[in-house]
Amino acid sequence: MSKAITSRGLRIGLSLIIPLLLFMAWLILHQTKGADNSYITDPRIVWETLVSLRREIAVNALLSIRRLIFGVLAGTFLGVSVGITLGRTLWIRRLFGPTLNILTAVPIIVLIPFFLMAFGFGEFFRCAVVAAVVFLLVYQSVTSAIADFPRQWLELAAHREKTEWEIITQMLVPSLIPDIVRAVKLSLLFGWLAIAFAEKSVAEWPAGGLGYQILRAREQGLYAELFAAVLVLGAVAYLFDICLGQLDRIVSHWRGKLDKQK
Repeated sequence: MSKAITSRGLRIGLSLIIPLLLFMAWLILHQTKGADNSYITDPRIVWETLVSLRREIAVNALLSIRRLIFGVLAGTFLGVSVGITLGRTLWIRRLFGPTLNILTAVPIIVLIPFFLMAFGFGEFFRCAVVAAVVFLLVYQSVTSAIADFPRQWLELAAHREKTEWEIITQMLVPSLIPDIVRAVKLSLLFGWLAIAFAEKSVAEWPAGGLGYQILRAREQGLYAELFAAVLVLGAVAYLFDICLGQLDRIVSHWRGKLDKQK
C-alpha cells in the first residue's frame, strides 16, 4: 500500500515539474522583457484578475462546458451510428463514404457559415459545431475498427445464425468502446477550438462562453483577462482528459479480458 502511495506521489511530483518550470520562465520573461512586450503580463496581475472576475469566468466556463458536453454526446451517438451503418452496409458506404471522407479533411472554421445557415444563431448552432467535429472523428475511428474486426468472428456469428442486431450489440459495440473513447478524447482538443469559433461567430456578452471571452480579451488587449481565462480553460481541459484517460484504461482492460475469453 505504501509503495503504491509513494509511486503515485512520485508521478504527481514529476507531472508538476514542467508546469513549475513554465511558471518560472513566465516570471523571468516578465522581469526581463515585460516592459517591451505587453503580451507578457505579470502573473500576479493575472491572479488578481482571475480572482476579481471569478464569477464572470465561472459563468462563461459553465456555458462552454455545457455546450461541449451536449456536442460530444450528440456527435458520439451520430458517429457510432453512422460508422456502424456504413461499416456494415456496402452500398451506403459507397454512397456517403467519399463525402464524409472529404469533410474530415475540411477545417471546421470553413463550415461555420453553413452551420449558421442551417441552424441559425442560437444555442443549437454552438452545440452543432462541436457535434460535427466529434462526429467526424468518431465516425472515422468506428469505420476503421469495423474494417479491422476479425472476419472469423463474423463467420462464426453467421454460422450460429446471429441477427444483424445481435452482431452489432453483442460483438461490434463492445469491441468498439475503447476506440470510441480514444476518439472522443482526441476530439476534445478540436471541440474546444470549435467552441471558441462558434461562440465568436455568435457573439454575446457577458455570457458568451469561455472561448469567446478569450478571443474578446485578445482583441481588446485585455491580456490579464485573457491569461486568466486560458488558465481556467486549461484546468477544465485537463480534468476532462484525466476522466477520459481513466475511462480509456478501464474499457481497454475490460476488452482485454473479453478477448481472452473469446
